[in-house]
Amino acid sequence: MKDYRDDFVAHLEEQETTAIPNLNVPYLLTAFYYGKVKSSFPALQAESFLPVHFDRYYDGCLKQANYVLQQVNAGRHGLSAKA
Repeated sequence: MKDYRDDFVAHLEEQETTAIPNLNVPYLLTAFYYGKVKSSFPALQAESFLPVHFDRYYDGCLKQANYVLQQVNAGRHGLSAKA
């Protein structure tokens, strides 16, 4: 994941394609630790800015990222992206 970030994400202007690493393990680790932190610190549960369900929050962020990617790709090719 670090190599992907360092080699591709940091130099987007140099490459148009790359092999995206599998993010299943980092996702599962993040979800696990998010649950642990929430259960270990009950005061955090009262904070309204924290998502109640990590998986729903992640899915929403992923949808938003896909939408932005479509907009960027459409702009590169002079097309209008569908919402």
